[in-house]
Parts: sequence; structure tokens; C-alpha cells
Amino acid sequence: MYMMEMKAIALLAIHCFTLFHDGHGLSEHGPLTKEEESELEGQLKTLNKPPVKTLKAFNEDVIDCIDIYKQPAFDNPLLKNHKIETKPRPSSAGVKRERTAQATLVDQPYLLGECPTGTVPIRRTTKDDLLRQHFFAKTFVAPPITHFAFLSVEAYKQGPLHGAEGFINVYNPNVEAGQFSTSQILITDGPEELSVSKIEVGWMVNPDLYGDSLTHFFTRWTGGGGDGTGCYDMACPGFVQTNRKIPLGFVLQNVSVYGARPHDIIVRVDRGPGESWRLLYGEYRDEIGYWPRDLFQYFGSGASSIRFGGQVGHLPDRPSPPMANGRFPDHEFIHSGYIRQIRYVNSHNLVIDFDPNVTATHVDVPLCYNVFDEGHLIGDAGYCTTFGGPGGNCD
Repeated sequence: MYMMEMKAIALLAIHCFTLFHDGHGLSEHGPLTKEEESELEGQLKTLNKPPVKTLKAFNEDVIDCIDIYKQPAFDNPLLKNHKIETKPRPSSAGVKRERTAQATLVDQPYLLGECPTGTVPIRRTTKDDLLRQHFFAKTFVAPPITHFAFLSVEAYKQGPLHGAEGFINVYNPNVEAGQFSTSQILITDGPEELSVSKIEVGWMVNPDLYGDSLTHFFTRWTGGGGDGTGCYDMACPGFVQTNRKIPLGFVLQNVSVYGARPHDIIVRVDRGPGESWRLLYGEYRDEIGYWPRDLFQYFGSGASSIRFGGQVGHLPDRPSPPMANGRFPDHEFIHSGYIRQIRYVNSHNLVIDFDPNVTATHVDVPLCYNVFDEGHLIGDAGYCTTFGGPGGNCD
């Protein structure tokens, strides 16, 4: 039954023109056939549910307030009998200390208003959104080349990993079509030789995915086991939205500038009692929603690995883009990209510091990027990693 349902989801993902393999967008459009045009219109009707109310974001995105039980997640065969899960918000102890940090927290309102009770905000999918995804799949057979620089911790060294939290420094690197750049927390489980189950959370600049060069809060999930399921934000059914104010994929208005006071976002992903993975955002750790346990092949007893850092990608005919602010780290955490206040969630759902003896750093092209494990810094930086680099001709 599980495999039949996973095949159905994979077909649905392809049918909806979601991103293929490790694809992150496209760079060129071409003319559609009449058949493709008709298919595109049909997909728009399927993806965009009838709204109860419509809102606008500051960047003119149209946000539809959708009945919480009619949101895209419930088009997923694995979630046909799913009941919305609710949990008390985590303790906000320590908020005052976090407010005095060396950075400004990015918690600005995104929507002009909020969705009514019983509804959730879903960014309306446009024809251009589908065109970008469709033409990437049609035009570019090979996935982008990716590079990384990150700090990692493994469950077999640290103990059970039921989530992670960090304050991620926000930048807007110069990224062109055919490129993407992220700073993120990546949670994985499963054998490396197969497609692992993944949850990624952070910020991304990706003109091919979002249709602009702005910095977006992004998420991505992968089912694992080679079944081909998963996607960014709400591009396929899976993530269950519960927050009435914060949609996935929103634009981060305030970004850091070198030499000025930096801007951070606070993100946490943790595993609840029902084994779903919750996404929390901001100073008060507001729940945006969650990924139900049924979406994943792995994650049965938690995560096997958590990574904090940057990932970039590009098509073969393009240079590799900048990571973070495009500068190599130099042990001054405000000079490059960073994630501070790095902590993990243990099996008792407590957020605690890592053991500095079990972390490791990884970078695949030191010519273009680097990463440092800064350990516990004085003041309110907490456990910190710094990373970044200019990119260029790295391959």
C-alpha cells in the first residue's frame, strides 16, 4: 500500500510540473504547444483552491486564504485521513536576551492583514510559476552543479536528534538565472547511497524558482528512498500550513549589508509527539505548520544528521554564485555568513547546545567557499558557524 501511494504522489508531483530531481528553476522560456497550454490551465485550477479571502504581500504576491482542510496538503494520498495536529507554542524563555543580540531579528509583517480563523495563507500559483518549472524540466536534462560549506553533527556521536534551531544571518547575494544560493539548516535521515529523507529550512535567492532576485524564506522536503517525492514550499502536496499570517516562500524585506548591523531570522524544526516535523519561526517560535510523518521513508527515530551552512548551485554553462555575502569567513562572525545560537532538540523536546567535540566542518571547493566551526562565542552569539565565499569558476 505504501509503495502504491508513493507512486501516486510521484505522478502527481510530475503532473503538477514540480521541480525535477535536484532542479532549482530554469533560465529560459519557449513557446507552448496547444496541448501544453491546456495542461497548464488545468494545473492552475487544481493548484489554486477557491479562496475565502484574498490578501496581498508587500511585493505584490497574491495570497489566498484557503480553508485549512482544503489546502494542497490534502491532495496527497498519504494524508487523505489526516487530522490537523495542534501543539502548544514552545516556551519563549530567553526572548529578552535574544533581543539584545548583535543583530536585528527579521520579524516584520509579511501580509497586509491576516487570514480568517479556519483558513491559512497560500501563495497563489501563477502561469509564470508553472512555466519556469515546466521549462526547466523540459530544457535542462542534467541537474545543477551544487557546492556546500557547512557544520555538521551526527546522531551516533551526539545522541538522538529530534530537531534543530539557529539564528541565520540574511543576505541578498547577486544571483542570476541558472543559479541559486541558500543559507540553511538541513536535517536528514537514511542511507547515503539512496535518496535520504530531508527537511531544509532557511533563505534562498533563486530567480528561476521565484521569478525575482529577492531573498525568500524557503523550505524543501524530500520523502527519501528514491521515490521522487518532495518539493519546495507548497509546490506539491505535503506540508500542512497552520499559521494564519506567515505563508511559505515569503520575501525577507530586511537583509544584511556588510559593515552594518546584521539581520537574522530564527528558525526551528522539531519532532512532535506524533512524529510530525514542525516548522517554527521568529522570536516567539510561532508555528508555521508541519510535515506529517507519513511523508517520509525514514526519520523513524529522529534524524541521523543535521547541517548548518550554505549551499549554492548553477547550471553547467554558468559560474558558481556567491554564498552568503560573497566573502570568505575570517573568524569575525559579522564579516561573512553565519548561523549563531546553534542548538539541537533532544528526545525530550528540549533545545540544548551541541557538544563541541562532536561537530565537523565540510566544504567541497575551498577555492570558492569556506566554513569555520567557531564554537561557543562570548556574549549572545552562542554556538556559531561562519561560512561563505565569492564563487566563480569552481568546477
